[in-house]
Amino acid sequence: MMVVRDTSPLLILAKVGRLQLLTTLYATVEIPKAVFDEVNAREQPDTEAIRQWRHRQDIPVQEPSDASLHPLPEELGDGEREALALAVERDADLVVLDDQEGRRVAKQRGLSVTGTIGVPVEARAAEHVDSLRGELDRVLEAGLWISESFYERLLQEFGEL
Repeated sequence: MMVVRDTSPLLILAKVGRLQLLTTLYATVEIPKAVFDEVNAREQPDTEAIRQWRHRQDIPVQEPSDASLHPLPEELGDGEREALALAVERDADLVVLDDQEGRRVAKQRGLSVTGTIGVPVEARAAEHVDSLRGELDRVLEAGLWISESFYERLLQEFGEL
């Protein structure tokens, strides 16, 4: 399975020490150049963790063609635009975006899409983590917001409520 990531999911997973879930869950992970540039523009422990993880796992940084970028809305951020363009070019199985507009555009383009929360949910379903509650709590503490009803629904699905 091939997955393309946007910046915010990488940053949040780095903050909670769960970048390895990406390479555990997905056979191929690609990072758009604009996303890697956004990561490199910040000097924080989470961005250093992303650089080290990318180097250890030999994660490629790819730049989509202008032809793929051109039809995408300008109001999207550079990372979202390149993630969508690269996902289309590479016929990715999944694109991971938290931005609502980016997710809407991904669905219009026929892409399978999930957000940061989808990673620990999938990891729990595949039994790579023991507690979805613990994973979700870490992600929420790192700054991602989800509704209380969605949080409870996820925990209920996995028998953790």
